[in-house]
Amino acid sequence: MGTAMRSVAWGLAIALWPIAVWAENPEDLQRLLTTRQCERCDLQDSGLVLARLSGARLTGSNLQRANLSGADLSGADLRQTDLRGASLQRANLAGANLTGARLDGVDLREAWLTEAILTPQQLALAHIQGAQGLDVTALPFERYQAWGIEAIQAGRFERAISYFDLALQRNPKSASTYLSRAIAYQGLGRSEQAIADAQAAEQLYKSQQNPEGEKRSQELRTTIVAAQERVASSGSNGGNGGGSAALAVLTGIVQGVLPFLLGFPF
Repeated sequence: MGTAMRSVAWGLAIALWPIAVWAENPEDLQRLLTTRQCERCDLQDSGLVLARLSGARLTGSNLQRANLSGADLSGADLRQTDLRGASLQRANLAGANLTGARLDGVDLREAWLTEAILTPQQLALAHIQGAQGLDVTALPFERYQAWGIEAIQAGRFERAISYFDLALQRNPKSASTYLSRAIAYQGLGRSEQAIADAQAAEQLYKSQQNPEGEKRSQELRTTIVAAQERVASSGSNGGNGGGSAALAVLTGIVQGVLPFLLGFPF
């Protein structure tokens, strides 16, 4: 093989091989990469970005703070592993067995978890926003509600609505979720849906004898209606001042509603 061909081959090998930059125990790391069999291994702080570890046996191994972002761990045996603080963002964990694994602080954002074996309790302290394949019943209502509020604060209204939809599947009588989703709908300019949700929240707060929540919901609903009317009036007069003023008022109401939602039990 010529020099040029060898360079190309080495380049491809480097590009396709997982990025394993360091490990507490290099021998264990090499064993994992060559055999995919590494039970009770010391792999903490390992760099295994994009590692191809489908079906790997890692029972009882220490993977604290390991970087497994984008790794393929589909069907892997991860029973009793210690994954505290590890990054598994966008990793494929479909069908993986995580029975007894410690997942405190693990980053599972946008990971694929279809048919993965684990319990809701294991996910209590994990970061799982955007994870795919999770059954809605596997997570508590409060997680979805909190993520929805965070999405509103970040201006990601579509994502907020998807979280609130999931929250309402868990707790269909949550007034705070309807009120939160009303804000997200209005952020997308979907005023009719925002009004409907604000009205639903108002009625639920009333039935729950929560006058503050009822008041906040009513204020939001009436302000959205007023904004619609002023925008329509401004449009018929060839201007946009009325709409801008109404939207400014709406912004003030929303700024008042969010602190209420953040400080009130869901």
